[in-house]
Parts: sequence; structure tokens; C-alpha cells
Amino acid sequence: MSVIAIVAAALVAGGFVWSGLRGYVWVSVHDIATAPGTEDRFAVEIVFRAADGLRLASAQRDSRYGSIRVRHPTLGFCEPTMGRELWYRCNATVASWVMQWAKRVVAVDLLLDNCQIMNSPIRLNRQRYGVYSWWVPLPHVGGAPFTQYGLELRIDSTQCITTA
Repeated sequence: MSVIAIVAAALVAGGFVWSGLRGYVWVSVHDIATAPGTEDRFAVEIVFRAADGLRLASAQRDSRYGSIRVRHPTLGFCEPTMGRELWYRCNATVASWVMQWAKRVVAVDLLLDNCQIMNSPIRLNRQRYGVYSWWVPLPHVGGAPFTQYGLELRIDSTQCITTA
């Protein structure tokens, strides 16, 4: 086996392992009962649950930006107003914390202003980023590998149900 093949395999293996250390959760909730073209800015809180019903984490829509953010149990939300160093540490802590629970999520509770949808079965989609290119020394290529867990939910708030 050539040296190049060994180095390439080691770089990919390192990226794969490294991506398993940091994770992020991306969540989107769309209400099909709203008019087409309107933004989904309604208040929503999400509770992520394990198979045994254990509460693993929670998330909430940020009313300023409309995005849904995961809340760390002790740190809360990481905010740029914390100052750069504390914000970086907060995000690093949250990224490693996500990897402790995200694989175990099987259901969510959705708490909206006008209804509650409890124990709705879901599957978080998992995608690893930067596994092959983390070592490239360019500003828009590479970077530290990570795993992203994604969830896109569609609800009908008039019937208080999740839809396909």
C-alpha cells in the first residue's frame, strides 16, 4: 500500500472520529394551517424524548430571528452578548452535550400557544460534515468536522396534530 493511500485513509478516519465529538441540532416546524408564503414565526417549545419517555433536551423558537434553538440544561442558550471567549466555550460545551443525547431521540412534545402535541414519534436525520475535507487549509473548505441532527416537522395547528 502506498504512503499516499495510508495518509488519505488516516485523514478520513480522523475526520470521521472527530465528527463524532461535536454535534448540532437543526429544527424546523411548519404549520400547514397558515397561509402559503407566510413565515412560521409562531411560538413553539419542543421537548426531545427517549424511548422510555425520559426528557433528553428542549428547544424553543427565538422570537428575534424565528429560528429554533436547543437549550443546554445549565448554560441555557449561547448568546454572542456573552463575550467572544465565553460564547465559544458555551458552543463547544453544547456541541459535545448534543452528542450525548441526540442518537436516543425517538419522540417530541410540541407546546404551542393554542395546543400541545405529545409524544409524536420522529427520527432525527444525521449528517456528518467535514469528514473528508477537515484538513484543507482554506477558509471556505475544511474546518472542524461535526455531526448535524436535523428535524423538519409539519403540524396542523387547527387540528393539533403532526402531519406527514
